[in-house]
Amino acid sequence: TDDYFTPFTEEEKVEKKIFERLMSLAKAIFAENPDIDLDMVEREIYELLRDEANNGGREAMEAIQELAEDPDIKDEIATMLKNGVDISDGLSQRIHERTGELVKGFDTHTREIMRATLENTEGLTAGEIQSRLERVLPEGRAATIARNETVYAFKSGRLELDENLAKEFNLRIDLVWHTSPDAGDVCPLCKAMEGERIHLGGAFTPKRAVVRYTDDGDPIYGEWEPTVWNDFGKMPNAHANCRCFFDEEIVRTA
Repeated sequence: TDDYFTPFTEEEKVEKKIFERLMSLAKAIFAENPDIDLDMVEREIYELLRDEANNGGREAMEAIQELAEDPDIKDEIATMLKNGVDISDGLSQRIHERTGELVKGFDTHTREIMRATLENTEGLTAGEIQSRLERVLPEGRAATIARNETVYAFKSGRLELDENLAKEFNLRIDLVWHTSPDAGDVCPLCKAMEGERIHLGGAFTPKRAVVRYTDDGDPIYGEWEPTVWNDFGKMPNAHANCRCFFDEEIVRTA
């Protein structure tokens, strides 16, 4: 394919499942399969993401349980964990809406690629046309969607449970931005945010960073933008395929 992406790691099981579902959709579109069920694709991906949001919530509960000094809080969280974690209807709906928007956008994008590829195929054999279509399968876009939305769901679930626990136990919780230790070279935008601290419920403040230099050696600055896709800065997502994460710290009981 001409649409390159980094292969999935063994840990990226959910991301890989979402990617494979999107690629099966793309291949069905290229094959002009009339039985494509877009609603089913959305539903399957949504269910994977909802489970991942619950996993994020569970990790938040485990983190706060470990950090809490009050044994009663530790015991109550242990009981909550035994009863299972379930994100709110509001967050579930938000993930569902994002999933629908992205899947429909991927469907439209794939059809546009197909139309553009088939515009100048006069004189080509069926095999040559098929080979051309295989080279333009939108694997990179599918991988980006899979990775971004899995991370978003996980972080969203973790944020929601942090907020619930802070309210339930009258805690003040801070969040600290960290870059991924296994991500190789960290991009300048994320590196500038390393260690940034906010109070839970607030938003991270973007910092300018030199992203490259001109031929004359002049710095060119970049700045990540808080938008709806990272909950307006409430979670550490600076760009596509961002691997940054946050840790909780209990500052004090309120």
